[in-house]
Amino acid sequence: MIAAILTKWSFDPSVFTGLAVLCAGYWWYARRERNPRQDRRFVAAMLIALLALESPLDFVADRYLFSAHMVQHLVLILGVAPLLALAVPDGFIADVKASLLAPLARFCVHPVVVFVAFVVDVWAWHAPPMYEATLHSEAVHVAEHLSFIAVSAAFWWVAFAPNDGVAQLPMIGRVAYVFLAGIPNTLLGALITFAPVVLYPSYQLALEQPGLGRALQLQWGITALTDQELGGLLMWVPGGFVYLAVIVAIFMSSFARPSAAEAEPA
Repeated sequence: MIAAILTKWSFDPSVFTGLAVLCAGYWWYARRERNPRQDRRFVAAMLIALLALESPLDFVADRYLFSAHMVQHLVLILGVAPLLALAVPDGFIADVKASLLAPLARFCVHPVVVFVAFVVDVWAWHAPPMYEATLHSEAVHVAEHLSFIAVSAAFWWVAFAPNDGVAQLPMIGRVAYVFLAGIPNTLLGALITFAPVVLYPSYQLALEQPGLGRALQLQWGITALTDQELGGLLMWVPGGFVYLAVIVAIFMSSFARPSAAEAEPA
């Protein structure tokens, strides 16, 4: 029965519509000036998003295992979102800066605004009432995933500063920005890991029902509490290493840029 999980691929119109809109927008701006590196990042983001949202991972995450849901969230926040941030075409940035929406855009990508939005977004959606709502309402679930991708992409865009001349923080500022953002996310993972009770009762009910839930419990020894502990641990440890890796990458890129400039002919 558990092997049948691998066949649970889905076709969610909302997912494919959203990805199609992103692809159309990217093509519209990227067609002006091809950037193979950005193209690869964008394609990778789309493929990873499909795997996270349409593969058997989504089936298990939505119905049976909190830990699978945490893997999905980490993939969206720490995988899809940074790739999208690094793939933003310069033409899009130029058009936004020249539009009437420029003041609003500057406010929305201000480091303080993005930092607060990022932390609040992650914590709010993992609060038990909000989280339970995502499991019982497809509209709320779609809103959760959209906010994860949009807010996280803005966060990583500020952290990586991939587009020249757009309100960039200095290197030490970006390091502090990522380091400080990792603290509340690590704390959230730790709180979930050490919670003495089941925070999300829908998963407990699913594991107690006859069928796949009972099979997961009997064959793999999974309980709602151990599953919750694993999910919190995934957010806490692997998630924390990603923030550390980004900090190292920011350091390395800041040292690489001057040397690249020196290598250019006069």
